[in-house]
Amino acid sequence: MDNRYNKQAQKQNDARQKLDAFREFLNKADSFSNADQVELVEKYAEPLGSIFADMRINRSQIRSFYDTVLQISYQSEDDEQKIALQLAYLRAKTAYKRAQRHITKEFEQFIEACTKAIRSARDFEAFVRFFEAVYAYHYVNAKS
Repeated sequence: MDNRYNKQAQKQNDARQKLDAFREFLNKADSFSNADQVELVEKYAEPLGSIFADMRINRSQIRSFYDTVLQISYQSEDDEQKIALQLAYLRAKTAYKRAQRHITKEFEQFIEACTKAIRSARDFEAFVRFFEAVYAYHYVNAKS
């Protein structure tokens, strides 16, 4: 039992470190579109997708968030005010799903960091592509 607890604690610690590094990367870039897109995907998408899979966030929950992001993309038509409003709703949905224990605190922090780094329609487009990569890596690593 103690060994299993230690492994879980280590996974959570690793997740926090990777999430902190991701947030620092976004903060340095100041926005999604200013970030090196190749580095963003290669260095962060796979580990984050894998971490969320290890934390047992199921495929349908991640898909639900990805669908919401796609819906925002289709409905906003590069209208930055609409995007900002819909991102506020996305943060509310994240808080709600966290309260229901459908997602982890780390996933909530991931969404928060991402949405805070979106300042323009171009940033949002970069986020959509990045989130697609995170979703793909999560799908590959998640157990049904």
